[in-house]
Amino acid sequence: MADAAEGKRVKLCVTGLRGLPGVMGGVETHSEQLYPRIASMGDALEIVVLGRRGYVEDGRREWRGVVVQPLWAVRNKYLETLLHTAASIFHARFREHADVIHIHAVGSGLLTPLARMLGMRVLATHHGQDYKREKWNAVAKFALRTGEALSALSANRIITVSASSARALAARFPSRSKAILHIPNGASLPEPTRPVAEILAEFGLTPGGYILAVGRLDRGKRFQDLIAAHAKVPDAPPLLIAGGADHEDRFTRDLTAKASERVIFAGRRSLEDLGALYRACGLFVLPSAHEGLPISALEALVAGAPMLLSDIGPNLDLGLPPECYFRMGAVDELAGKLAQRDSHLGYEVFRPKSNDLVRQYDWNEVASRTRDVIMELAIRDGSGPRPRA
Repeated sequence: MADAAEGKRVKLCVTGLRGLPGVMGGVETHSEQLYPRIASMGDALEIVVLGRRGYVEDGRREWRGVVVQPLWAVRNKYLETLLHTAASIFHARFREHADVIHIHAVGSGLLTPLARMLGMRVLATHHGQDYKREKWNAVAKFALRTGEALSALSANRIITVSASSARALAARFPSRSKAILHIPNGASLPEPTRPVAEILAEFGLTPGGYILAVGRLDRGKRFQDLIAAHAKVPDAPPLLIAGGADHEDRFTRDLTAKASERVIFAGRRSLEDLGALYRACGLFVLPSAHEGLPISALEALVAGAPMLLSDIGPNLDLGLPPECYFRMGAVDELAGKLAQRDSHLGYEVFRPKSNDLVRQYDWNEVASRTRDVIMELAIRDGSGPRPRA
Protein backbone atom coordinates (compact mmCIF):
# COMPACT_ATOMS: atom_id res chain seq x y z
CA MET A 1 0.00 0.00 0.00
CA ALA A 2 1.07 3.59 -0.57
CA ASP A 3 1.78 4.38 3.07
CA ALA A 4 4.16 1.45 3.40
CA ALA A 5 5.99 2.49 0.27
CA GLU A 6 6.54 6.00 1.55
CA GLY A 7 8.02 4.78 4.82
CA LYS A 8 6.78 7.88 6.65
CA ARG A 9 4.07 8.29 9.25
CA VAL A 10 0.97 10.20 8.23
CA LYS A 11 -0.53 12.48 10.87
CA LEU A 12 -4.31 12.78 11.02
CA CYS A 13 -6.05 15.38 13.20
CA VAL A 14 -9.74 15.03 14.01
CA THR A 15 -12.20 17.80 14.88
CA GLY A 16 -15.94 18.44 14.95
CA LEU A 17 -16.57 16.33 18.06
CA ARG A 18 -16.58 17.05 21.78
CA GLY A 19 -13.99 14.39 22.53
CA LEU A 20 -13.57 10.81 23.66
CA PRO A 21 -13.94 8.44 25.38
CA GLY A 22 -17.28 8.32 27.14
CA VAL A 23 -18.74 11.56 25.71
CA MET A 24 -22.42 11.42 24.76
CA GLY A 25 -23.36 11.99 21.12
CA GLY A 26 -23.63 10.22 17.78
CA VAL A 27 -20.42 11.71 16.35
CA GLU A 28 -18.60 10.92 19.61
CA THR A 29 -19.82 7.30 19.64
CA HIS A 30 -18.84 6.97 15.97
CA SER A 31 -15.35 8.32 16.70
CA GLU A 32 -14.86 6.22 19.82
CA GLN A 33 -15.49 3.07 17.82
CA LEU A 34 -13.67 4.17 14.65
CA TYR A 35 -10.27 5.65 15.54
CA PRO A 36 -8.91 2.98 17.94
CA ARG A 37 -9.65 0.39 15.26
CA ILE A 38 -7.83 2.46 12.64
CA ALA A 39 -4.91 2.94 15.07
CA SER A 40 -4.65 -0.83 15.51
CA MET A 41 -4.19 -1.37 11.75
CA GLY A 42 -0.48 -0.53 11.72
CA ASP A 43 1.77 2.32 12.79
CA ALA A 44 1.82 4.26 9.50
CA LEU A 45 -0.90 6.60 10.79
CA GLU A 46 -0.76 8.84 13.88
CA ILE A 47 -4.19 10.01 15.06
CA VAL A 48 -4.75 13.10 17.22
CA VAL A 49 -8.32 13.85 18.33
CA LEU A 50 -8.73 17.55 19.15
CA GLY A 51 -11.35 17.49 21.91
CA ARG A 52 -13.04 20.27 23.84
CA ARG A 53 -12.02 21.26 27.34
CA GLY A 54 -14.85 20.55 29.73
CA TYR A 55 -15.78 17.32 27.95
CA VAL A 56 -12.42 15.54 28.17
CA GLU A 57 -9.71 15.37 30.81
CA ASP A 58 -7.14 18.14 30.84
CA GLY A 59 -3.73 17.37 29.39
CA ARG A 60 -2.59 15.51 26.31
CA ARG A 61 -2.89 11.76 26.74
CA GLU A 62 -3.12 8.53 24.79
CA TRP A 63 -6.19 6.33 24.77
CA ARG A 64 -6.24 3.00 22.89
CA GLY A 65 -3.59 4.14 20.43
CA VAL A 66 -5.20 7.54 19.82
CA VAL A 67 -3.83 10.83 21.17
CA VAL A 68 -6.50 13.03 22.77
CA GLN A 69 -5.56 16.73 22.90
CA PRO A 70 -8.04 19.05 24.67
CA LEU A 71 -8.35 22.57 23.28
CA TRP A 72 -10.17 25.64 24.51
CA ALA A 73 -13.94 25.65 23.91
CA VAL A 74 -16.72 28.02 24.90
CA ARG A 75 -19.85 26.33 26.28
CA ASN A 76 -22.46 27.94 24.07
CA LYS A 77 -25.17 26.21 22.05
CA TYR A 78 -24.54 28.30 18.94
CA LEU A 79 -20.83 29.16 19.04
CA GLU A 80 -19.18 26.13 20.65
CA THR A 81 -18.69 24.03 17.51
CA LEU A 82 -17.66 26.88 15.24
CA LEU A 83 -15.07 28.43 17.56
CA HIS A 84 -13.58 25.11 18.61
CA THR A 85 -13.29 23.93 15.01
CA ALA A 86 -11.48 27.14 14.05
CA ALA A 87 -9.04 26.68 16.94
CA SER A 88 -8.59 23.02 15.97
CA ILE A 89 -7.73 23.82 12.37
CA PHE A 90 -5.01 26.30 13.34
CA HIS A 91 -3.69 23.88 15.98
CA ALA A 92 -3.67 21.02 13.48
CA ARG A 93 -1.76 23.03 10.89
CA PHE A 94 0.77 24.94 13.00
CA ARG A 95 1.22 22.80 16.13
CA GLU A 96 0.55 19.26 14.93
CA HIS A 97 1.67 19.79 11.29
CA ALA A 98 -1.11 17.45 10.20
CA ASP A 99 -1.13 15.88 6.75
CA VAL A 100 -4.90 15.31 6.77
CA ILE A 101 -7.65 16.79 8.92
CA HIS A 102 -10.91 14.88 9.41
CA ILE A 103 -13.81 17.28 10.02
CA HIS A 104 -17.05 15.81 11.37
CA ALA A 105 -20.58 17.15 10.82
CA VAL A 106 -21.95 20.00 8.70
CA GLY A 107 -21.66 22.64 11.43
CA SER A 108 -17.90 22.22 11.52
CA GLY A 109 -17.98 22.08 7.72
CA LEU A 110 -18.32 25.87 7.63
CA LEU A 111 -14.56 26.02 8.18
CA THR A 112 -13.53 23.46 5.56
CA PRO A 113 -12.30 26.22 3.19
CA LEU A 114 -10.04 27.54 5.98
CA ALA A 115 -8.34 24.14 6.33
CA ARG A 116 -7.84 23.98 2.57
CA MET A 117 -6.43 27.52 2.44
CA LEU A 118 -3.92 26.54 5.11
CA GLY A 119 -2.69 23.72 2.89
CA MET A 120 -4.24 20.67 4.55
CA ARG A 121 -6.05 17.86 2.80
CA VAL A 122 -9.54 17.48 4.21
CA LEU A 123 -11.76 14.47 4.79
CA ALA A 124 -15.28 15.49 5.84
CA THR A 125 -17.89 13.15 7.32
CA HIS A 126 -21.52 14.14 6.80
CA HIS A 127 -23.43 12.67 9.75
CA GLY A 128 -26.83 14.01 8.76
CA GLN A 129 -28.79 17.07 7.73
CA ASP A 130 -28.42 18.86 11.05
CA TYR A 131 -30.29 21.92 9.76
CA LYS A 132 -33.47 19.83 10.00
CA ARG A 133 -33.15 19.59 13.77
CA GLU A 134 -35.97 21.37 15.56
CA LYS A 135 -33.71 22.96 18.17
CA TRP A 136 -32.10 25.39 15.71
CA ASN A 137 -33.43 28.83 14.82
CA ALA A 138 -33.52 30.18 11.25
CA VAL A 139 -30.04 31.73 11.45
CA ALA A 140 -28.49 28.51 12.76
CA LYS A 141 -30.25 26.42 10.10
CA PHE A 142 -28.91 28.74 7.38
CA ALA A 143 -25.40 28.40 8.83
CA LEU A 144 -25.69 24.59 8.89
CA ARG A 145 -26.90 24.47 5.28
CA THR A 146 -23.98 26.69 4.33
CA GLY A 147 -21.64 24.39 6.23
CA GLU A 148 -22.96 21.41 4.28
CA ALA A 149 -22.37 23.27 0.99
CA LEU A 150 -18.87 24.48 1.88
CA SER A 151 -17.90 21.03 3.10
CA ALA A 152 -19.21 19.36 -0.07
CA LEU A 153 -17.52 21.91 -2.34
CA SER A 154 -14.20 22.22 -0.48
CA ALA A 155 -13.30 18.87 1.08
CA ASN A 156 -11.06 16.48 -0.85
CA ARG A 157 -13.37 13.59 0.06
CA ILE A 158 -16.80 13.50 1.74
CA ILE A 159 -18.06 10.44 3.62
CA THR A 160 -21.78 10.12 4.34
CA VAL A 161 -23.00 7.63 6.92
CA SER A 162 -26.37 6.97 5.28
CA ALA A 163 -27.15 5.98 1.70
CA SER A 164 -30.04 8.44 1.43
CA SER A 165 -27.77 11.32 2.49
CA ALA A 166 -25.18 10.28 -0.10
CA ARG A 167 -27.82 10.36 -2.85
CA ALA A 168 -29.18 13.73 -1.69
CA LEU A 169 -25.71 15.28 -1.50
CA ALA A 170 -24.70 14.00 -4.94
CA ALA A 171 -27.93 15.34 -6.44
CA ARG A 172 -27.34 18.75 -4.87
CA PHE A 173 -23.65 18.92 -5.86
CA PRO A 174 -23.35 16.79 -9.02
CA SER A 175 -19.88 18.16 -9.82
CA ARG A 176 -18.64 16.57 -6.57
CA SER A 177 -20.37 13.21 -6.93
CA LYS A 178 -17.10 11.30 -7.42
CA ALA A 179 -15.74 12.72 -4.14
CA ILE A 180 -18.81 11.57 -2.16
CA LEU A 181 -18.48 8.13 -0.55
CA HIS A 182 -21.00 6.14 1.47
CA ILE A 183 -19.44 4.42 4.48
CA PRO A 184 -22.08 3.60 7.12
CA ASN A 185 -21.83 3.73 10.88
CA GLY A 186 -21.06 0.43 12.54
CA ALA A 187 -22.49 -1.27 15.57
CA SER A 188 -20.79 -2.98 18.50
CA LEU A 189 -21.79 -3.69 22.07
CA PRO A 190 -19.37 -4.66 24.85
CA GLU A 191 -20.31 -7.23 27.42
CA PRO A 192 -21.77 -5.79 30.64
CA THR A 193 -19.24 -5.20 33.43
CA ARG A 194 -21.84 -5.96 36.10
CA PRO A 195 -24.87 -8.26 36.30
CA VAL A 196 -27.87 -7.22 34.21
CA ALA A 197 -30.15 -7.77 37.20
CA GLU A 198 -28.10 -5.23 39.18
CA ILE A 199 -28.45 -2.61 36.45
CA LEU A 200 -32.20 -3.18 36.07
CA ALA A 201 -32.70 -3.14 39.84
CA GLU A 202 -31.71 0.56 39.83
CA PHE A 203 -34.96 1.24 38.00
CA GLY A 204 -37.16 -1.49 39.46
CA LEU A 205 -37.30 -3.32 36.10
CA THR A 206 -37.04 -6.93 34.96
CA PRO A 207 -35.70 -8.47 31.71
CA GLY A 208 -38.20 -8.07 28.89
CA GLY A 209 -40.41 -5.91 31.07
CA TYR A 210 -39.69 -2.41 29.71
CA ILE A 211 -39.57 -0.28 26.57
CA LEU A 212 -36.21 1.39 25.89
CA ALA A 213 -35.32 4.65 24.12
CA VAL A 214 -31.75 5.99 23.88
CA GLY A 215 -30.51 9.42 22.84
CA ARG A 216 -29.97 13.06 23.71
CA LEU A 217 -32.89 14.87 25.29
CA ASP A 218 -33.64 17.31 22.50
CA ARG A 219 -36.72 18.04 20.39
CA GLY A 220 -35.46 16.20 17.34
CA LYS A 221 -35.40 12.83 19.11
CA ARG A 222 -39.18 13.22 19.61
CA PHE A 223 -39.24 11.49 22.98
CA GLN A 224 -42.23 13.73 23.69
CA ASP A 225 -44.14 11.75 21.02
CA LEU A 226 -43.09 8.46 22.56
CA ILE A 227 -44.18 9.55 26.03
CA ALA A 228 -47.55 10.72 24.64
CA ALA A 229 -48.07 7.44 22.77
CA HIS A 230 -47.03 5.42 25.82
CA ALA A 231 -49.59 7.29 27.95
CA LYS A 232 -52.35 6.11 25.58
CA VAL A 233 -51.54 2.46 26.37
CA PRO A 234 -52.07 1.99 30.12
CA ASP A 235 -51.00 -1.67 30.09
CA ALA A 236 -47.75 -1.05 28.19
CA PRO A 237 -44.54 -1.87 30.09
CA PRO A 238 -42.65 1.00 31.75
CA LEU A 239 -40.70 3.32 29.45
CA LEU A 240 -36.98 3.81 30.17
CA ILE A 241 -35.24 6.74 28.43
CA ALA A 242 -31.43 6.67 28.60
CA GLY A 243 -29.58 9.88 27.72
CA GLY A 244 -28.95 13.42 28.87
CA ALA A 245 -28.98 16.96 27.52
CA ASP A 246 -25.99 18.90 26.18
CA HIS A 247 -27.49 22.19 27.30
CA GLU A 248 -30.42 22.17 29.71
CA ASP A 249 -33.29 24.37 28.57
CA ARG A 250 -37.02 24.71 29.04
CA PHE A 251 -37.72 21.77 26.72
CA THR A 252 -35.51 19.35 28.65
CA ARG A 253 -36.95 20.54 31.96
CA ASP A 254 -40.51 20.05 30.68
CA LEU A 255 -39.63 16.64 29.27
CA THR A 256 -37.98 15.29 32.43
CA ALA A 257 -40.90 16.69 34.47
CA LYS A 258 -42.96 13.87 32.90
CA ALA A 259 -41.00 11.30 34.94
CA SER A 260 -43.18 8.87 36.86
CA GLU A 261 -43.31 5.22 37.86
CA ARG A 262 -44.12 4.43 34.21
CA VAL A 263 -41.69 6.89 32.57
CA ILE A 264 -38.13 6.61 33.88
CA PHE A 265 -35.23 8.86 32.87
CA ALA A 266 -31.98 6.95 33.33
CA GLY A 267 -29.59 9.79 32.45
CA ARG A 268 -26.33 9.17 30.63
CA ARG A 269 -25.15 5.57 30.82
CA SER A 270 -21.91 3.83 29.93
CA LEU A 271 -21.83 1.75 26.75
CA GLU A 272 -21.47 -1.34 28.94
CA ASP A 273 -24.69 -0.49 30.78
CA LEU A 274 -26.43 0.37 27.53
CA GLY A 275 -25.43 -2.99 26.11
CA ALA A 276 -27.20 -4.67 28.99
CA LEU A 277 -30.28 -2.44 28.61
CA TYR A 278 -30.54 -3.15 24.86
CA ARG A 279 -30.24 -6.90 25.36
CA ALA A 280 -32.82 -7.04 28.16
CA CYS A 281 -35.47 -4.67 26.80
CA GLY A 282 -38.85 -5.86 25.60
CA LEU A 283 -38.87 -3.25 22.82
CA PHE A 284 -36.55 -0.51 21.51
CA VAL A 285 -38.17 2.63 20.08
CA LEU A 286 -36.53 5.46 18.10
CA PRO A 287 -39.14 8.14 17.24
CA SER A 288 -36.67 10.70 15.80
CA ALA A 289 -37.47 13.44 13.33
CA HIS A 290 -33.82 13.57 12.27
CA GLU A 291 -30.86 11.16 12.23
CA GLY A 292 -27.68 10.51 10.30
CA LEU A 293 -27.50 6.74 10.46
CA PRO A 294 -28.78 6.03 13.98
CA ILE A 295 -26.13 4.29 16.07
CA SER A 296 -28.63 3.58 18.85
CA ALA A 297 -30.80 1.65 16.37
CA LEU A 298 -27.75 -0.23 15.09
CA GLU A 299 -26.83 -1.15 18.66
CA ALA A 300 -30.37 -2.38 19.32
CA LEU A 301 -30.15 -4.40 16.09
CA VAL A 302 -26.89 -6.03 17.22
CA ALA A 303 -28.49 -6.79 20.58
CA GLY A 304 -31.36 -8.57 18.82
CA ALA A 305 -34.05 -6.36 20.34
CA PRO A 306 -37.55 -5.92 18.90
CA MET A 307 -37.57 -2.47 17.27
CA LEU A 308 -39.88 0.36 16.23
CA LEU A 309 -38.41 3.29 14.27
CA SER A 310 -39.87 6.43 12.73
CA ASP A 311 -40.02 6.33 8.94
CA ILE A 312 -37.42 9.02 8.20
CA GLY A 313 -34.92 8.29 5.41
CA PRO A 314 -31.88 7.27 7.49
CA ASN A 315 -34.02 4.89 9.58
CA LEU A 316 -35.49 3.36 6.41
CA ASP A 317 -31.91 2.92 5.16
CA LEU A 318 -31.51 0.18 7.78
CA GLY A 319 -33.87 -2.01 5.77
CA LEU A 320 -35.94 -3.38 8.63
CA PRO A 321 -39.24 -5.18 7.91
CA PRO A 322 -42.14 -2.74 7.21
CA GLU A 323 -43.88 -3.55 10.48
CA CYS A 324 -40.90 -2.11 12.37
CA TYR A 325 -41.67 1.44 11.16
CA PHE A 326 -44.30 4.06 11.97
CA ARG A 327 -44.97 7.52 10.55
CA MET A 328 -42.79 10.08 12.27
CA GLY A 329 -44.89 12.23 14.61
CA ALA A 330 -47.94 9.94 14.35
CA VAL A 331 -48.59 9.47 18.06
CA ASP A 332 -51.77 7.42 17.58
CA GLU A 333 -50.07 5.06 15.13
CA LEU A 334 -47.18 4.54 17.53
CA ALA A 335 -49.62 3.96 20.39
CA GLY A 336 -51.35 1.33 18.27
CA LYS A 337 -48.07 -0.52 17.81
CA LEU A 338 -47.23 -0.27 21.51
CA ALA A 339 -50.61 -1.90 22.17
CA GLN A 340 -49.63 -4.94 20.05
CA ARG A 341 -48.01 -6.67 22.98
CA ASP A 342 -48.79 -10.34 23.30
CA SER A 343 -49.20 -11.59 26.86
CA HIS A 344 -46.76 -14.45 26.18
CA LEU A 345 -44.56 -13.29 23.27
CA GLY A 346 -44.30 -9.62 24.17
CA TYR A 347 -43.24 -7.49 21.16
CA GLU A 348 -41.79 -10.42 19.22
CA VAL A 349 -43.63 -9.29 16.07
CA PHE A 350 -41.22 -6.33 15.84
CA ARG A 351 -38.00 -8.34 16.12
CA PRO A 352 -35.90 -8.28 12.88
CA LYS A 353 -35.06 -11.85 11.92
CA SER A 354 -32.19 -11.50 9.40
CA ASN A 355 -28.56 -11.72 10.56
CA ASP A 356 -27.57 -10.19 7.20
CA LEU A 357 -28.69 -6.81 8.56
CA VAL A 358 -26.15 -7.01 11.38
CA ARG A 359 -23.29 -8.06 9.10
CA GLN A 360 -23.67 -4.89 7.00
CA TYR A 361 -22.58 -2.70 9.92
CA ASP A 362 -19.24 -4.08 11.07
CA TRP A 363 -17.00 -1.43 12.69
CA ASN A 364 -13.82 -3.20 11.55
CA GLU A 365 -14.91 -2.93 7.92
CA VAL A 366 -15.93 0.72 8.46
CA ALA A 367 -12.51 1.46 9.99
CA SER A 368 -10.63 -0.28 7.17
CA ARG A 369 -12.49 1.63 4.46
CA THR A 370 -12.05 4.95 6.26
CA ARG A 371 -8.33 4.36 6.75
CA ASP A 372 -7.95 3.67 3.02
CA VAL A 373 -9.51 7.06 2.24
CA ILE A 374 -7.22 8.84 4.71
CA MET A 375 -4.08 7.22 3.29
CA GLU A 376 -5.18 7.94 -0.27
CA LEU A 377 -5.54 11.61 0.62
CA ALA A 378 -2.15 11.72 2.33
CA ILE A 379 -0.25 10.02 -0.48
CA ARG A 380 -2.05 10.23 -3.82
CA ASP A 381 -3.64 13.68 -3.50
CA GLY A 382 -0.37 15.26 -2.50
CA SER A 383 3.34 14.62 -2.44
CA GLY A 384 3.21 12.47 0.67
CA PRO A 385 3.55 13.45 4.31
CA ARG A 386 5.18 16.82 4.84
CA PRO A 387 8.42 16.99 6.86
CA ARG A 388 7.73 18.04 10.42
CA ALA A 389 8.56 21.71 11.06
